[in-house]
Amino acid sequence: AATLNLDGLAEAERVASSLAHFDVHDAEVRERLSKWLLRPLPASRLVGLGMDLAAVGLSNSVSPTLARHVRARARSSEVVTAVGAEVAGALHAAYE
Repeated sequence: AATLNLDGLAEAERVASSLAHFDVHDAEVRERLSKWLLRPLPASRLVGLGMDLAAVGLSNSVSPTLARHVRARARSSEVVTAVGAEVAGALHAAYE
């Protein structure tokens, strides 16, 4: 079975968290980090990274294709089961 290569994910999460904490809207960095959201991340990590990037401007208007992907994952039974309907709903709403 192939394993998901998460090398660099922890660093991406730290950077995204810092951007959100300090309210830094850097489109170039945000775009680079957003590529992680397209990977099959574990639900809790998808939510954390997704919410941090939404807080600094990643949205449906900025990246409709990526937002559509995040909304689909947020609706998935895997994500809803892992993080709960309320958290999954918040992620979905952040990308509407």
